[in-house]
Amino acid sequence: MGVPKFELYRLGWSDFQRLCQTVLSDVVGVQVEAYLDSNDAGRDGAFSGPWAGGAPGVRYVVQCKHVGRSDARLTPSGLTDELEKAGRLVEAGVCDVYFLVTNSRITGRSAKKIESMLRAKGVADVRIWTGDMLDRIIAERPRIRALVPRLYGLGDLTEILDERAYDQAQAVLEGMRSDLAKVVRTRTFDQAAAALAEHKFVLLLGAPATGKTTIASQLAIGAADQHGARVVVLQEPGDFDRLWNPNEPKQLFWIDDVFGATQANFDLIRAWARSTRKVKAAVDRGTRFILTSRDYVYRFARDYIKADALPVLHEGEVVVRVADISQSEREQILYNHLKHGQQPEAYVRRLLPHLEYAAAHEGFTPELARRLADPFFTKALDPSSRSSVGSYLGEPKVFLEDVIRGLDGPSRAALGLVFIHHDFLASPICLADADSDLVSRLGGSLGSVTSALDSMQDSLLRYRKLGGKPGWSFAHPTMIDAFSSFLRRPELIRHALAGFPMEVLLRETTCGDHEVEGAMVVPAGAYDVVLQRLAEHCARGFPERRAVDAYLSIRAGEAFLRLFVESHPRWLEGLARPVARTTILVRLFQLGLLPDGIRCAAVEYMTEWFLTELDDELLRSSGLRAMMENEEEQNLRARIIDELVPDLHDRANEHYAGFQSSGPDAEAAADEAETWAEAMRSLAVTLETEVLNAPGLGEAVAELEALVEDVLEANPPPKHDEYDDSWEHDSERGPVTRAPIRRSIFDDLLD
Repeated sequence: MGVPKFELYRLGWSDFQRLCQTVLSDVVGVQVEAYLDSNDAGRDGAFSGPWAGGAPGVRYVVQCKHVGRSDARLTPSGLTDELEKAGRLVEAGVCDVYFLVTNSRITGRSAKKIESMLRAKGVADVRIWTGDMLDRIIAERPRIRALVPRLYGLGDLTEILDERAYDQAQAVLEGMRSDLAKVVRTRTFDQAAAALAEHKFVLLLGAPATGKTTIASQLAIGAADQHGARVVVLQEPGDFDRLWNPNEPKQLFWIDDVFGATQANFDLIRAWARSTRKVKAAVDRGTRFILTSRDYVYRFARDYIKADALPVLHEGEVVVRVADISQSEREQILYNHLKHGQQPEAYVRRLLPHLEYAAAHEGFTPELARRLADPFFTKALDPSSRSSVGSYLGEPKVFLEDVIRGLDGPSRAALGLVFIHHDFLASPICLADADSDLVSRLGGSLGSVTSALDSMQDSLLRYRKLGGKPGWSFAHPTMIDAFSSFLRRPELIRHALAGFPMEVLLRETTCGDHEVEGAMVVPAGAYDVVLQRLAEHCARGFPERRAVDAYLSIRAGEAFLRLFVESHPRWLEGLARPVARTTILVRLFQLGLLPDGIRCAAVEYMTEWFLTELDDELLRSSGLRAMMENEEEQNLRARIIDELVPDLHDRANEHYAGFQSSGPDAEAAADEAETWAEAMRSLAVTLETEVLNAPGLGEAVAELEALVEDVLEANPPPKHDEYDDSWEHDSERGPVTRAPIRRSIFDDLLD
């Protein structure tokens, strides 16, 4: 088998320079000090520094020459400016060794002439690396490929990886091959790679469209290549129990949306919480884990996973946020997508003056960069207008809705099927009665929908496997929100309500006109669909019941609420122990829908809760106070004076001990201390208001306030060192300086 070829001509000048830096650091141990100023129209660049592999005091200069054509040859005449510069550098004493690195080819005669010309300028040693040399180095060194994961999209993986690793990588590459050629090595990727190397475990957190899955795919491919890891993509905890082999230390498990796709899934959280000790045992044996989750989902799930059961969940945490992507990384992401996208040259030329503005826009995400490079998504965008570009980035959902409205009937029907099947339409498709009704209403047929699915692959849809079965999903989760807006029509309302992801239904509908801006008002004739979905959601667990409570409290009219209460008596009975469910309790009481037996039980429960958990909501909330009869209030006040005030300090101290997590995270400990302190301050105010003249109250409150200060003093917020963007860190070779690039990364976009 020959040396695999990498399409390095598809790199831009900036990415090529960074590749050269990585290759030289790994192969000969050079340390980059600074880029040398260059004004060669953005086609090349140079940097210099001490040569770690040479004699003491030896200085080198690297000249990078990138050409954007696969058949290019470099000749001596193309280096005229560089020769003059080399002479000046020799005179300045900073150039003993001259590396010329290019992706193009150089004939033997030209190489000898170039070397001769450089020595004539005083250079002591000349090294010339051509594209063929770079191909061989990259093929031989999986560490370089892992550090520059974009290379996996620029070569034939069947030649890069061994057969076993290639088979494992297939699960990762499916549907992502074209994206690998566009990925950018970011600081976040480096942090994630370091966490995976040190802990064999990394949790990637972030908002939608920030690139969690892309980074996970880079890590997985790199692990398969560099370490021979056997990549296994999991869908649910049961798959791990079934597939983990304690005698196979090179397994790598990748779990996307580990605690729920768009909202916390309590069943998944509990299942993973039960598996933490087995996961820890696997990590101890060498198994690697890559997990992704939306940040708000993880914040909820974290409360249910003890730090001592799985410490690496905290140690290996890497947060992926758009705000953490530097301006240069944003520009590189945008460059890569446009360079390898489908926009015609004339369109890119009109867009070019606004690209730095687009990369700096607060709405920029890697996903929007992908869409900007695809004509399918930019039909309504004027590339010559900065305000139009700003609107595109600031209001992505609006532009996506315009794209959907512009589709033909079969395409909209195909998207509708994916939507009502909750983002996975099994293939080959088989239409049930509800499916056929939707397809007919949207102007499609089975044959036309099948063709439409194929035509939208890699733009609006992707073809993937779920649990080993093939099917169709939206290309990105934001498509779900956009299509839900499209379905808000009287003729499609029942399909919309049945297909909405639960968080969309809870967030964007009302059952009764509550004047919620932008909400879809569900007609009475479709109440049965919402009732069924809310009941199914309640049955999943406590977090889901809380979400339904909030919906019923704010977005349900009296008629709908009455129907829900009548049809779900067990839900109503659960309000007799109303922990975190007081809002709906008050609403039902105000509407006369709360049976007195449940009211009495709830008041009794909240009284005990106040005295044991020091939660003063019962007295702070005017709605809850209105539920209490005079005798119940007097009883509570007497118990506060007799039981709570005399023992306030010790109870508060015990409460804090139970409030603390067992994790080592100083920042989390500080947050917990502040949350507890706020609750105790509120309790002090409530006691002083409600039992003002109680014996010993002043002393008890003073002791409580002193305890609060002691806890806060013992748990100060940690100080964070500011990240110096001019530094990278190589775990084997130490710090490497990255000096700023002085020209625009978009200079050679149209070459």
